[in-house]
Amino acid sequence: HTDGLNNKGRLVLDCHRTHLSEEALSLLSSTSTLPAVVPTGCSSKIQPLDVCIKRTVKNYLHKKWREESKKMAEASCGSEILLHLILSWLNEVLQVIADHSELVQQSFLVASILPGPDGTANTPKRK
Repeated sequence: HTDGLNNKGRLVLDCHRTHLSEEALSLLSSTSTLPAVVPTGCSSKIQPLDVCIKRTVKNYLHKKWREESKKMAEASCGSEILLHLILSWLNEVLQVIADHSELVQQSFLVASILPGPDGTANTPKRK
């Protein structure tokens, strides 16, 4: 996001050591970007979909890769075909998520952003 008053951007990052390295901070500075660092243990509060949805997407893509990678190597797939294939897998898993909105709601509950079904802070745990 760029602030119109001083033309500086902001980048929200977690506190992984690579994000806070001298090299990374120099690069941000050279592009007039200010880092906004999320404290340890707080990422799930601002990235609730990272809690449940990311794992689902990642597992699905890994599964498809394991199933198809040998065939792709044998067929000598080019990068354009590979990109199309990966994007089609991503479309498949996102469609499943779209059809099951409870997965999205579960992420917000597990991240403790929304109260549980009983209205209290007792939220379900990650499955």
